Amino acid sequence: MTAEIIKAASDKKNMVSVELFGMIEKAELIDSDLLLKFNVRYIATDYEYSGYDLYEDNLSGYLYATKL
Repeated sequence: MTAEIIKAASDKKNMVSVELFGMIEKAELIDSDLLLKFNVRYIATDYEYSGYDLYEDNLSGYLYATKL
């Protein structure tokens, strides 16, 4: 499990590379307690590449990654 963590200089967000449906995507790494306050839905767990649980914002489609 090798997840690449990238700090975006402009937003100071922790972005990680995750595998989602066979493609490498970027998702914001976020604490699970904070994620529960957002309007998100569970997408999948990336078992093979990063090990993160993946969630999608219901309104914007923005991806979040967390470990529950």
